[in-house]
Amino acid sequence: MEHAPSQQYEHEIPEEAPALADWIEEELGDIELAQFLRDHPEGLELCANGGSILPRTVFDLEKDVSDVVPEYQYDLRKSLALDGTLPVLTYDRFVGDATQSMKALIEMSHRLEVGRSRIEFWEGESVEKTEGQLAMIAYANDVLDVLRKGHGLDSFTIPNEAIRITDEVFTRNRLNKGEFALFDQCAHVLKYTPWILSHEMVHAKSYAAVRVEKKTEGALAVQAYRMGLLIIESDEPRKEKQGREPLDFLRGLNEAVTEETTSRLVAEMPEDHPVLGEIAQWYHHLSAFMKERKQNLLREWNARPYWITNEVDNLDGTVTYTSAYTRERNLMFDLFHKLYERAPDRFAGKTEQEAEEELFLMLQKAMFTGNILPFGRLFNETFGRGKFREYGHLQENDEIAEFIADL
Repeated sequence: MEHAPSQQYEHEIPEEAPALADWIEEELGDIELAQFLRDHPEGLELCANGGSILPRTVFDLEKDVSDVVPEYQYDLRKSLALDGTLPVLTYDRFVGDATQSMKALIEMSHRLEVGRSRIEFWEGESVEKTEGQLAMIAYANDVLDVLRKGHGLDSFTIPNEAIRITDEVFTRNRLNKGEFALFDQCAHVLKYTPWILSHEMVHAKSYAAVRVEKKTEGALAVQAYRMGLLIIESDEPRKEKQGREPLDFLRGLNEAVTEETTSRLVAEMPEDHPVLGEIAQWYHHLSAFMKERKQNLLREWNARPYWITNEVDNLDGTVTYTSAYTRERNLMFDLFHKLYERAPDRFAGKTEQEAEEELFLMLQKAMFTGNILPFGRLFNETFGRGKFREYGHLQENDEIAEFIADL
């Protein structure tokens, strides 16, 4: 009996690691395995033979044990926390509808999920950070810890794996350059944007809190509640009653204080830093150039020369200069001007620049400690009872500008 000749495939499976990784991604759609093979070409033989080249972790073992003996789950997770395997979370406290024991269980579970997430590969992420990116993370950690200590707070380190350098950042229904996701406990930062990395680390080192609340059906939900000056309105029950997304409180002011802090952090970067020195020199040169040659632009922006400025080369040969959160920072300084103007006794003997600095440091301290009371009290004493709350609930820059002008 004759057998039909075996069919020859038009495309043979590649035998080299890089080509096989491309084939796996294109033909099988397995991005994680493909990327791991690119990073570890020595695993080619195991991969081709169906073996496991993706290592099992302590998080996999925890899940296996907890599935078999559920009553061991809490003690096992507690042991992982005590030996330093689980990450320290950046938020300072839980608020809301849950007992202390329930909050402890939720926190332990969250630490486990964050730890597991930090060792996973995400699509579009740079697997290896550059020397410059690692140096910027270390520099921001050190400088921000000095600020925290100055406000009476403990220092803590944002680990490298909590910073994800990606091709794309999508937040609040639009493309963005960076985001610190409080609940995910990680910052997503576009490639080639060292200033954005620093900005997101300021968010990460600021005061933070999460909310635990019972949903309509009785289940517990855990949501971001505070990040710096920002307060996020609860989903329940206002969203259901009013049919709208939750409103933010002080988002614009929070971004203004965060970016102003970032600009100062970068402005103080030493030019003799072994890795970041060239970046510092470029930034200081550009800052001096803006001050000496671009006074018209600074006036147009109402900007300060030390504000981080980006140069964008246009196709027609011109150069466009941009700076992050320019409008929000201008509104913050407009508010400081109004306070200085309307509360002369409070700032007696001080120049407007001295008053600005005092007010900024008051807000910066509130961003790190979570205590907005001193600034809110000054606001209401100056402009009238309830005015700070009214100001904080404004969502758009135009309406904030109009509100400040009318104070």
